[in-house]
Amino acid sequence: MDAKYYLYLLEVGGIQDFVFSSNNLQVNVGASALVRAITDEWIKQVLAEKKTNFLDSGEGSGNAFSDAKIDQDSLDAEIIYIGGGNALILFKDTKLIGEFDKELSRRILVHAQGIKLTSDFLEVDLHKDNLRLKNAELHQKLSKKKSAQETHSSLPGLGVSARCVFSGSPASGIWEDPGRNPRRVSDGVIAKLQYLPLAKTYLDKITQAVVGFDDQKYGFISNFDDFGEKGVSSYLAIVHLDGNRMGKRIEALGSELSFPNNNRAYLKLLRDFSESCETAAKNALVATLEKLLRSLQMDEQGYFIQQKFDETGNPLPGKVKQVLPRVNVDLSQLPFRPIVFGGDDVTFICDGRLGLSLAKEYLNNYGQQLLEEGISPKRPPVGRAGIAITPSHFPFSQGYSLAEELSGNAKREGNDGTEASLDWHIGKNGIVKPLGATREQQYKVPSGSLVMRPLKLTNASGYDFETFDFIVRSFWSSKDWFGRRNKVKALFGVMPEGGRNVVSFRTLLKLPNLPSHTKLANLGQVIEEGWYGNRCYYFDALEALDFYIPVED
Repeated sequence: MDAKYYLYLLEVGGIQDFVFSSNNLQVNVGASALVRAITDEWIKQVLAEKKTNFLDSGEGSGNAFSDAKIDQDSLDAEIIYIGGGNALILFKDTKLIGEFDKELSRRILVHAQGIKLTSDFLEVDLHKDNLRLKNAELHQKLSKKKSAQETHSSLPGLGVSARCVFSGSPASGIWEDPGRNPRRVSDGVIAKLQYLPLAKTYLDKITQAVVGFDDQKYGFISNFDDFGEKGVSSYLAIVHLDGNRMGKRIEALGSELSFPNNNRAYLKLLRDFSESCETAAKNALVATLEKLLRSLQMDEQGYFIQQKFDETGNPLPGKVKQVLPRVNVDLSQLPFRPIVFGGDDVTFICDGRLGLSLAKEYLNNYGQQLLEEGISPKRPPVGRAGIAITPSHFPFSQGYSLAEELSGNAKREGNDGTEASLDWHIGKNGIVKPLGATREQQYKVPSGSLVMRPLKLTNASGYDFETFDFIVRSFWSSKDWFGRRNKVKALFGVMPEGGRNVVSFRTLLKLPNLPSHTKLANLGQVIEEGWYGNRCYYFDALEALDFYIPVED
């Protein structure tokens, strides 16, 4: 039986600009669903009349595969894995690859202008070749092809063309937004909006797994303007989360196998790993949403989210809760909305005051999953998070770019991705400069660095997110600092002036030592000065006092 086939690799590019270029949440959500459909739906549709290992499933229901094999069951194509903007497929001949590429490219041109498809293939012999080496060769080949691609720009319209309110491209139709306002929109935006029903189907797959989620009771915000509360806080958090060192873990797959005898075992391992990555991210997102629902409290004013426990873990008394910040919640418009999910990376938006706590919850839950790597014992994934807290009307694409950059910073702090970590930026007055320049100009003072972030989620021997959490809670509710809100604000203004000025300020106002955590015990006079060496240990918490509300059971 012929064992020569063609290993085909597809990668979807241009996703960031395509999904996040609009300041309309509905357009962004539809765009995300469209991008996911390229691999999760379109591949299935393009190959619908071919003999494959797809099991019949409806649109949005996910992908399931039979045990049929291209070299044993006369398949036209055998899907190894698809999803997350990537696909690896075995084809029986190059003619099929040409037809497949042509139809997929046509769909991109019609429905998803701006998305870039890059694909390549090479011949493999399932009985003689080392598929692990062939797969690595194919990935290198595709990488070179991507770097050699030319950039393309869209053609502008005529001078008399009406412009799309979201993209600036020539308008070709009218869309009524949720407020029933007619908006001129382009073909590209219309295509994205047409995928809103599929976006709901994808989100329903998440909420159906959430314990206690009632479709008749709960819903999600659909407009950026609905985040925050007028006169209280009008910020949203853009949270980008990703799995660390996934490329290296993929490269290591099958390293213990002998080839070519275990080519089939290797292909199964690739699929199992891909599916376990998707499952891990989904489970973490489900658990995070469950925690959000469990954190809801109710009083005569309605539902809300607010800190429940003090820095020692004891329930807060009523007099303290009366002054703590809270997020008022309309159950039909939960202050949380996943935008990108379905692979090993996730992006969600939420009320700006919940971004840090929900990111922490996701990372904790993500780290409790296990991946299929063909080794024993199974290992958990390690995640990182970037949280951009911006005014609700700040350009969304810039906010997402910042969140992605912060995520990269977090990875470096977490021992190059071996430990869960997160980084954030609070753009109180908007962000107009790159993160590096902003931190250099706004967070560097003669005494050193004002920030400790990025932070590891947990660190046995040093300042971590747990330390940050303890300090924030202490300033709000500890017996030493409760009721001194104005003096805490003033302390925030003094902290950049250095340790000596902090001591003088505290002495003048007869303020106690700064909150003392066990991980600060051996750091000299840090609880008196706020500084140790050239690092300020309290500025992060002071800056975040109005932007960090824990979600708690």
